[in-house]
Amino acid sequence: MNDLSLKPPAEIQATGIEFNAETSVEEFQKVWTFLIRAHDAFRLALGDAVAFAESQLKFSLDEMSLASGIDCGRLREYATVAKRIPLSRRSAKLRYEHHQAIAAQTTDKAEQLELLQYCERNQPKASELRQMLRVKAGDQNALLSDNPGERFMPFPAIDRTADFIKRQKTEFWQDPTIKRDWLKRLKPLVEFYSDLERY
Repeated sequence: MNDLSLKPPAEIQATGIEFNAETSVEEFQKVWTFLIRAHDAFRLALGDAVAFAESQLKFSLDEMSLASGIDCGRLREYATVAKRIPLSRRSAKLRYEHHQAIAAQTTDKAEQLELLQYCERNQPKASELRQMLRVKAGDQNALLSDNPGERFMPFPAIDRTADFIKRQKTEFWQDPTIKRDWLKRLKPLVEFYSDLERY
């Protein structure tokens, strides 16, 4: 991710990318690789920005979500990865998903470096890395499924629901049908919240 400059046969503009009609397969593959690397760098950079804004500027996650149009759960995920694996420790040879999996597994510097070096040498798919880490952690179901970012996955939906609730005025909740439906859907969450406090 060290070099993110893009030259012809494609030109990135504010609203998209324009390809030269003579672009070859090899040239397209180079552009595609650039875009994937830029996407990885963008997510980690967003995480760094969120972490800085929260700790140094006292911005709230809600404020940054509103300003960016990116939901709170996704911003929280990016910031968590960025905070757990500092910039100086990250590898330009690996995808964002590799950093995400390692961040979810450990915050220990030595263990992170060992895992990052392992990934650099062996270049496992992110799904293979997640599976390996679950086996290492003793997860009995590790070989049955793979779920990217499983520790963070529910947060975006929960945050979107919370944002929606906050935006509604009192009149919205006074509708008997709406009130009944929401009570029915929120009941399991309220019960789980009470159980979770007791764990």
